[in-house]
Amino acid sequence: MYTNSSMTIFNKKFNKATRLDEWKRTIIEKVFWNDSRAYNIRQTGLDSADAVTVFIPFDYEANKEYIDSEDYKTRDDIENYFTIQEGDRIVKGEVLEDIESSTDLDKKFKTFTITKVDKKDFGSKHMRHWQIGGR
Repeated sequence: MYTNSSMTIFNKKFNKATRLDEWKRTIIEKVFWNDSRAYNIRQTGLDSADAVTVFIPFDYEANKEYIDSEDYKTRDDIENYFTIQEGDRIVKGEVLEDIESSTDLDKKFKTFTITKVDKKDFGSKHMRHWQIGGR
C-alpha cells in the first residue's frame, strides 16, 4: 500500500476516578492521508466542510499494539495499546506532546474527529487496512 504521511491519534478514555475524559496519544507511521478543505454557505455564514480519509495498513508502525474499541473501553491498562473508534481525534504528522482536553488540541493543531471506521480485512496481506473518515 502506498503511504505518504504519519499521523497521531488521540484516543478518548473516561477516567472513573476523576470523572473526566483523558486523551491518550499514539503516533502511527506510514499511513495514506488525504484531506480536503471546503466550506458550506449558509444563511448564518460559512461552515467548515473539511474532511479527511486515512488508510492505515494492518502492518502499521507504532509503539503500541492495536486492540478493538470494546476491549479498549473496558481495559484499565491501556498505556501499551491504542484503538480506532468514532469520536477519537486525529492529526496529520507527529504530535509529541500530551494534551489535557480536545480544546487544547484544537488550539494547537488542525484536527479531525473520526466519524467512520471500516476494517478492510480481505485481499492480499499487503492490501489489508483500516479506512478512517473524519470531519
